[in-house]
Amino acid sequence: PGGGGPPPPPPSGAGPEKEDLGTLPADIEVKVIKGDHAGRNGKITQMRAGGERYAVVLTGGDSVVIEELARHEIEAVTPGKKDSIIIINGDLMNSTGTLIGVDGTDGIVKMDTTNDIKIVELRSCAKLVRS
Repeated sequence: PGGGGPPPPPPSGAGPEKEDLGTLPADIEVKVIKGDHAGRNGKITQMRAGGERYAVVLTGGDSVVIEELARHEIEAVTPGKKDSIIIINGDLMNSTGTLIGVDGTDGIVKMDTTNDIKIVELRSCAKLVRS
């Protein structure tokens, strides 16, 4: 069968998607996207196995649960205006600040250390959960 048309999309987790995942820092809010706890949010408390696995305290539902989840099972929660954030990739990686505005796909961030205002892609920002 030599039918035309576009090739099928790669399976989830294969191809360029996997490269974009990157490691996530502790103390950020994440959403579980695969597995038994899909749809629940939680906070990363510890990175394990060099960033392949994470200890996550899950909230919501009937109880608080601590689970060890693989990197592909979680994603950083997109911060909202006035949230504390940490930048998770790019030149400003690991810098913290406050999201003071959103312009399309960019976040306007007031940096903690310098009080400078930076424009950062929202997908490079994660919601910081300070304890």
